Amino acid sequence: MKKCKELLMDEIHLLNPQLVILVGSEPRDAFSHELRLHPEKYMSVPFSLKGVPKKTQIEGPLLYKQLRERLYHLLDKEKGQVL
Repeated sequence: MKKCKELLMDEIHLLNPQLVILVGSEPRDAFSHELRLHPEKYMSVPFSLKGVPKKTQIEGPLLYKQLRERLYHLLDKEKGQVL
């Protein structure tokens, strides 16, 4: 797992995306340090809302709503830079 994370971190550093979306609990756990240090760059959402704890079923839709809002904001920001 550590080798995979190192490879992903190299790719993230190389590509320098504005937002890294971690889907599911394993990526969230693997990047928990980055999520805490850089919440503006990293965001975690559940892979599915089926068969997950009640807390995730409740918080999941809100996280997906926040993700949509962040993506719309990034797209609007990109449009402004192009014009």
